[in-house]
Amino acid sequence: MKKAAEKQDADALSRYVDYPVLRESLKANFNAMMASEIAQSDNPFGALGTALGAALVNQMIDAFITPESLAMMIKGEEPKIGDSEKQHKEKTSSRTEAETSMSYEGMNQFVVKVKDKNSSEDPIKFIYKRAGIVSWKLSALRLPSFKGGKTMSTASSKSTKLDTASKKAKSEKVEKPLLAPTLLNKRFQESNWESGVYEEAVWFDISWDTASLPKPTRAIKGTLIISDLFGESKLRLKWTINEPLTPGTSYAEKGVGFEYNQFTDSHKWVRATELKDMTFQFEATDIIYQDGTQETF
Repeated sequence: MKKAAEKQDADALSRYVDYPVLRESLKANFNAMMASEIAQSDNPFGALGTALGAALVNQMIDAFITPESLAMMIKGEEPKIGDSEKQHKEKTSSRTEAETSMSYEGMNQFVVKVKDKNSSEDPIKFIYKRAGIVSWKLSALRLPSFKGGKTMSTASSKSTKLDTASKKAKSEKVEKPLLAPTLLNKRFQESNWESGVYEEAVWFDISWDTASLPKPTRAIKGTLIISDLFGESKLRLKWTINEPLTPGTSYAEKGVGFEYNQFTDSHKWVRATELKDMTFQFEATDIIYQDGTQETF
């Protein structure tokens, strides 16, 4: 995709993009964010505003997600809707030094982060989904302007304002680990085409301590961080637990891990290092509770 972007080859670029899924993903994200903003503003015309806003967002995204705009983002540039042909040529003629990083988020999702090396903004995240055994397609974008850092409001908390003490308590709650992982074992899976195993992988069995959860949960999303004995992060894995959890009980996951890439230093470190020489931490980003409330950190 990067080579196609640099050559401005729209046809080659499009072979790696699932445009309908990509557009629908962005529309859902922006419409949900807009509906949440209107709901929290106590606007009596909120429903009308949401409907009009959704129509505008849908048109904007249909116009925005094109091979040309994707090519600019892949090169670390910021595309603009409505640029003239002259402006577009000026942007494509000036090369931007892009800073790129990448990682797996499970077996079937891969994330590439791209930003202008001289910019202080967050990177654009390209989310690839597996399409078949060895193919991948761009299926979602996480844009810098969409932080997703708001908690969905509930009826009981919608009109409540936090005082200084409650703000401090909330801050302490975010910093305190809600789940404590213990990795019980580690094993490496060799690929074996005759047996139908097409990818190499590293698997774990994990025990989760739920003592710090405030109440029963329905699903938890966050990041499992594997570090060395000095606390230096070596590998960060996006992690979702879809099983209901009750505070004070132990929950075990068996046969979970990540697809191994022999060219990735962090993967090689995890494979070669014994569990006794690793430390583990979990950072929660989103929790859905069994009572229907939701919390985002």
